Amino acid sequence: MNSVEQLGKGLVGALIVDEAEKPDFDEDLVLCMKNWHIKDDGSFTALTTPQNAFRMGTPGRVMTINGEIHPTYNVPAGGAIRVRFLNVDNTVMYQINSTDPAAQIIAIDGNPIAQPIALTEHSIGPGMRLDLGVIAPNKVGEMVTFKHKGKPMVTIKTVASQLKDRSLPKLPLNPIPAPDLDNAETIKFAFEWNANITPIEKDGEVSYNFWTMNRRSWEGMSKGHIPDPLATLERGKTYIFELSNLTQYHHPIHIHGHTFTVLKSNKKDITPFHTDTVLLDQNETVLAALVADNPGRWMYHCHIIEHLKTGFMSFVEVT
Repeated sequence: MNSVEQLGKGLVGALIVDEAEKPDFDEDLVLCMKNWHIKDDGSFTALTTPQNAFRMGTPGRVMTINGEIHPTYNVPAGGAIRVRFLNVDNTVMYQINSTDPAAQIIAIDGNPIAQPIALTEHSIGPGMRLDLGVIAPNKVGEMVTFKHKGKPMVTIKTVASQLKDRSLPKLPLNPIPAPDLDNAETIKFAFEWNANITPIEKDGEVSYNFWTMNRRSWEGMSKGHIPDPLATLERGKTYIFELSNLTQYHHPIHIHGHTFTVLKSNKKDITPFHTDTVLLDQNETVLAALVADNPGRWMYHCHIIEHLKTGFMSFVEVT
């Protein structure tokens, strides 16, 4: 098993769980964003290099949506369109904006938000998701383009329909347990750069451990050996994770089996929202509340695959 290679060469995709009562959208587009590490002849370039792994990661050369370069999808004129962006790349941070100033953010990482907000620009790291709501132009042949850093990624184009005067359906909220902030315990997590460039071990092998969580790089596991958890949580209790990115790179911090309620940042204004992945900017500290309602051992890591493979991985245990 090799995550860098298998995910990098395309073993990625979307799993959609519909709402109990499916919202009445006229079109539902699922768009997987990925940069491919390929040469002009189609052969693969290096999926990772140590020099890039201890920085932002190794980017690909060809940006695609569902495996195509800047595809166009037909949508009914005047229709209510749900656009689901999924970042299935190993490394790239996408910064999404639109030529439609009325495009609305309706869900973040699979969690609908109570009050949709206008899309200006929204960043999503590897493994993160973004749902947008768009009312398609009424005129046939009109187009709306979604971009990454000003570069077109995907376009929707209107075709004839009988739809008019449509509004965006409201998504039902997920049943996320409300955190008990008054009785929450705060746990601090520091995400740091090891700064040891390819250290040599006693056996002469090179150690590619560049990243640490609370000064620990992932020790690995084997039969009969599971490292200690980064934190042990009591089932049903609320915790506030103080997530401090002490590096000069972005890190999407992901937890399995649970959902964060993001409360506060030291770098930007936050309207509390639910997510399973918190994108930490350079030198940013975020407070995120979590109800430990799911017992077991849960992966807790950076979602940049090269960072995960070079130390930025651990787990928390809910007893």
